[in-house]
Amino acid sequence: MSGAEAEIKRLDDRLERIEGKLDQVIRLEERQNNLQDEVTRAFGRIERVEDRVRAVEIENSSERVKTGTNEYGFRVIIGIGCTVASGLLVWHFKGV
Repeated sequence: MSGAEAEIKRLDDRLERIEGKLDQVIRLEERQNNLQDEVTRAFGRIERVEDRVRAVEIENSSERVKTGTNEYGFRVIIGIGCTVASGLLVWHFKGV
């Protein structure tokens, strides 16, 4: 093999290695693009879940306000009932 043929063989081998590395870079870029798409979809799902959680929290907070108002009303009614009952008992026993 002459010097020129050896040089061509060496360059051909280098080109094949470069081609192999370029193929690896292309595959790596494709994987990265696929992962980026998956991450984007995951963040979209997370945002939808956050919106649903926020809606449930708002709904529950309004329910708590309603429950708190109802609870306060029941306490007032029970307090009035106890006051009237104690007043009747005192009036009944005072009259005896």
